[in-house]
Amino acid sequence: MSLSLFGQKKPWTKRKHIILENYLSAWIKVLKNKFEKIFYVDCFAGKGIYEDETHGSPLIAYEILTKGLSSTATTFKLFLIEKDKKTFEELKDNLNKAEIKENKKIVFKKDNYQNCIGSILDEIGNSPAFFFIDPSGFKDIPFELLLKIFQGKRKEGLITFMYDFMNRFKDVTPERIYKALGIITNESLPSKEVDFIKHYCSQFLKKGLYTTTFQNKYSERDRTFYYLVFVSSNFYGLKIMWNVMRKIATTTPLISLFHQLKLDEFKKHLIYLCNDLGGFFSEKTALAYLYLKASYEYKDKELKDLLKVPPFKKIKSNGTTLISCPQTLSETNLSTEDKEAVEFFKQYLAQNTEYTEKVYCKQYSMLDGSKKELVERVGNGSIIVRFDKTPPPQKANDVVCPHFLELKWAYGCPYDCAWCYLKGTFRMRKEGIKPAFKKREIIKSHLLSLFREKKGGSEALNAGEIADSLMGEFGNNPFSKFITPLFETQNKYKLLFVTKGTNIKHLLDISEHKNTVVSFSINATPVAERWEYRAPSVYERIMAAKKLYEAGYTVRFRIDPMVPIENWQLHYRKLIEIVFQNLIPERITIGSLRGLQSTINGVKDKSWINFLEERTNWGKRISFSIRLEMYSYVVSLLNEKGFYNLALCKETIGIWEALKLDWRNIRCNCLL
Repeated sequence: MSLSLFGQKKPWTKRKHIILENYLSAWIKVLKNKFEKIFYVDCFAGKGIYEDETHGSPLIAYEILTKGLSSTATTFKLFLIEKDKKTFEELKDNLNKAEIKENKKIVFKKDNYQNCIGSILDEIGNSPAFFFIDPSGFKDIPFELLLKIFQGKRKEGLITFMYDFMNRFKDVTPERIYKALGIITNESLPSKEVDFIKHYCSQFLKKGLYTTTFQNKYSERDRTFYYLVFVSSNFYGLKIMWNVMRKIATTTPLISLFHQLKLDEFKKHLIYLCNDLGGFFSEKTALAYLYLKASYEYKDKELKDLLKVPPFKKIKSNGTTLISCPQTLSETNLSTEDKEAVEFFKQYLAQNTEYTEKVYCKQYSMLDGSKKELVERVGNGSIIVRFDKTPPPQKANDVVCPHFLELKWAYGCPYDCAWCYLKGTFRMRKEGIKPAFKKREIIKSHLLSLFREKKGGSEALNAGEIADSLMGEFGNNPFSKFITPLFETQNKYKLLFVTKGTNIKHLLDISEHKNTVVSFSINATPVAERWEYRAPSVYERIMAAKKLYEAGYTVRFRIDPMVPIENWQLHYRKLIEIVFQNLIPERITIGSLRGLQSTINGVKDKSWINFLEERTNWGKRISFSIRLEMYSYVVSLLNEKGFYNLALCKETIGIWEALKLDWRNIRCNCLL
């Protein structure tokens, strides 16, 4: 291998490494604390350091991952693959000089990447992984192998596509070029550069993958050296890389984002634009409609020409230029998919003109002493309202509970736990806690009104305060498939599911869920078996949480209410062990057995009431000393696991301060 490859870093290499560095930095921000481990695979690792002492890709990746994942629950692992014996030894020596040795986080492999990629993929499984495929010169990189990599779940990467070599030698070694391009031998090779790279990218698009390119030119000549081709199965990843590349690009991307955007994702984007602009097509929105200009600050001539093409028609409203769609599309020259999207938007506007519920805001005193203007309710408060029943805590025996937003989409719960506070809340309902659901068009109206409101800060909407959040998952029209896409149309609010359920089938079918948090209520097994009558077993709930965690959901746990049964220490230790053997939750909130008088009056099985000895401003509860002992034990178990993102639920100032926890800056289950 030529020493000049690792001499002074060339300008095109610097550009490539800037792209790698900026993308990895953004990538780990998205993934940290959501996954137990993420992976970086360098298929042509090289020496790691250049002769001018600048860092190569292995060190760049190692340093970014080390810094970005410190103090998080996510770990990482690097696979550094290098075939050349001399280069491999220099790679290990160079990293050793940088005080980086082979350990659990870094694995060196002296091999051809094709020989070991299968075992690496097996180890990675469904965890997120980034593949850097950057050969020096043209190497045999079979397209079928790339598909094997990138069609895996949560896999993406950057490929150095050696266009200059392929173009010069396509008539000399056509078989190698065909294999790299993933085309059959009776096809003719593209003659123009643009067609050549477009053909390569289109092969990924046909397989349901997303791609964008960066043209890297020789410094001394206005000629393409190679293209960097980014490939991902995730549109969000594509958006990040698009912006990273565009910051240093000098040429127009060959394939637009719009042409890769699947219709369902496109519809969600249109809903967001409509909500943001109050239900009208503004001129800016019309441009965004076809090429998503609202999301990507990239301009080209095609954008400027869009308004000349039907179906757009300019109208004036209160001095503002707006765009409307005509009644027919028969004379347009849009594609079938474009027409579908336009029709969808027209229907959406027609159906949502009545979505004008008033959003009420007011100043609230926060636990830390500050004041904030927050949403109080939407409309009459029947769907969205702030839970503010707990008075501001002042004395040691006062309960701490920050006021949060409820999403009251339904009433009741099918699980019939002995101490369920809903039995007191709904004691006057003829149906008791039997599940009842509200009309979805009303829920949608209130939500979209909230999403349009500019006042108020980012918050979670708790869909589990007066109902189990997964009780609407049965049948062919599950609540999750209605509500989750609505939250994906904006970036201010998150949906919080709180549940003892395990019916997660429909949640697993939803591909976009970055604004959804799922919190499982769990308990020591003997406690659940004794008093949580109809709920799934604790183990089943944890396994459901694990599946959602592996699918990329943000998962939390509530260990609540803790009960001091015989040998309670043993049972709660077992509970925590099972949790951490299967996943790392984003947050854990713990609470102890308590009961409002209305709840105590409304339940039949009163055996649990014998544990309650103390009165607070939020009902009866277990004695202070026993609560403190239980909390101290569980907090210490969690700290032993390196887990500190925890809080208490409806607990007194005295307990918070005895545990040396900061109640004024609480981050409990119901908050972001």
